[in-house]
Amino acid sequence: MFKITSTDTENLEDAGTLAADLSSSNLSLDDGGDDDVIFSPDSDNSLATGAGNDVIGGSEGNDTLSGQEGNDIIAGLGGSDDLRGGKGNDTLTGGGISFTEDRLYVTVDTTGIDTLTGEGENDLFVIGGKSSATSREAVVHYDEAGNNDYALITDFDNTQDEIMLGGSIDDYRLGSSPRDLPEGTAIYQDNELIAIIQSSSDLSLSGDYFNF
Repeated sequence: MFKITSTDTENLEDAGTLAADLSSSNLSLDDGGDDDVIFSPDSDNSLATGAGNDVIGGSEGNDTLSGQEGNDIIAGLGGSDDLRGGKGNDTLTGGGISFTEDRLYVTVDTTGIDTLTGEGENDLFVIGGKSSATSREAVVHYDEAGNNDYALITDFDNTQDEIMLGGSIDDYRLGSSPRDLPEGTAIYQDNELIAIIQSSSDLSLSGDYFNF
């Protein structure tokens, strides 16, 4: 495993930014609690940060991205990823997101099967949303036909977590998971599977834990 600390690179302590350009690498960042921005290259990587409020971006590869402590933003950006928020109020998405005037927008669509695990506290799972403040068109991840692209949300708690979807409540329905897939509540858009909320039942699209 490659372990990079704030003293290993000249500007990491000041800028809090690291680009991991190691092919098929494992990288753990021990930053002493600084806020870091880490982006993976186009390969299958395992990236983990420390205790700060970090931003972690994946690649087209199948990445494992871990925020650990702090209020982290973790974006898979393609591939079939395993995203883990750790302690803190985290935002997890298999695609890409941006922030403007405290609003969250979806910037990159994605396919593949992504596993999203908040790991405690108030987490936001982003499955879709608007692409900008002026756009009327919603972007929804995992919209390719078939069951080979969806988000698997492993630890959703409807008393504290939220799921962000694009469009309106009328665009979606809840149902059972397809056969041979993990059990739970499935989210469909126009009969297309986009997410499975594992081991959850008695959910309603009108609940305040869904954000459109």
